[in-house]
Amino acid sequence: MPVVLIVDDEPDIRESVQRWLLSGGMSTCFASDGLDCLTQVAKLCPDLIVMDVLMPRMDGITAIRELRNDSKFAKTPILVLSASLADENEAYIAGANRVLAKPYQGRQLLQVVQELLLDDQCLSDSRVAAN
Repeated sequence: MPVVLIVDDEPDIRESVQRWLLSGGMSTCFASDGLDCLTQVAKLCPDLIVMDVLMPRMDGITAIRELRNDSKFAKTPILVLSASLADENEAYIAGANRVLAKPYQGRQLLQVVQELLLDDQCLSDSRVAAN
């Protein structure tokens, strides 16, 4: 069962994302900001991260940069949820795999997460086969 870390400072958003991911057979855990995300990632090694951009203490863009600079998590798929085109561009530059514009449909969120997990599994399988 894939583990997805949901990073958002809004409890209602975390719970909404969680409902959709649970319906897709995934396990979820939470972080309330970028700093909390870095701590949780180190503890849990999630298969994927769903990240908000605007959060206290450390924003999502900075957290993505930190994760991409850590060889252990540099390849962890990251989906950013963004309400701003500027944030979307920054997210891709920082290393996000995909950006989903707010507002989004729950089914769309689930589909993108499943695609990212499948893409990551295919890459993992090809890396194992190559060795």
